[in-house]
Amino acid sequence: MPVKGVVIVAVLMTLAVLLTSTSETASAQFDVITSAAVVLTLLPYIYSCVACYFVVERSHTLVHTGAFWFLTSITVVYCLWAIFGSSGSIVQYAFLFVLFITVFYPFFSEERRRQRGQLPPLDSPVSTKIP
Repeated sequence: MPVKGVVIVAVLMTLAVLLTSTSETASAQFDVITSAAVVLTLLPYIYSCVACYFVVERSHTLVHTGAFWFLTSITVVYCLWAIFGSSGSIVQYAFLFVLFITVFYPFFSEERRRQRGQLPPLDSPVSTKIP
């Protein structure tokens, strides 16, 4: 449900604004929020890039796999360099956020929901009819 996701993001954004409201000026608060947004965007970008490599590795030739390995390596190094250049406290909080997500991911994973019967099996036919 998109509404649930929008509500969650709205709550998280409100918390972020409230946590950074101790800044002296609105400009300083904006700086903190944008720095945090950049770091928290780069982390999933790294994961997505590496996942893309593994998908290509399974279905393409060695030449394509080598090219994707090269592009993935450059992308990951760039993202890590950008994170390294960020403020220490922002990186520290982003690291804690990633640890939090990693610890709780198994409880919300798609595989777990399939086992509990909340999602259809992967090999079930997909319906294209709109109810």
